[in-house]
Amino acid sequence: MNNIRGLKIDSYFDEILISELEGVRKPEIEIFTRAVNRLGIEPHEAIYVGDHPVNDVEASIRAGMIGVWKENKYFDKPSVNCLSIKNLEQLINILESISE
Repeated sequence: MNNIRGLKIDSYFDEILISELEGVRKPEIEIFTRAVNRLGIEPHEAIYVGDHPVNDVEASIRAGMIGVWKENKYFDKPSVNCLSIKNLEQLINILESISE
């Protein structure tokens, strides 16, 4: 949480879940379930963006979310069919296409 506060981005989020504080870590589905429950939405209404193919993308998809892979040269592509972006600015196009 100190990193998030240091970047001064905490006000942009309705909920922030930190694995250490929650006592559960990705790729456990529980952390994704807690997030959507706290937001009061269904998993299919959530988009999760991450750079780890298993812990972020595959786990969020198993939790029922839309998983988006932020491409990372250090990891192989996720083994599941998913959306991917090279930079976070490309997320705008995904959000616009989903909201149509």
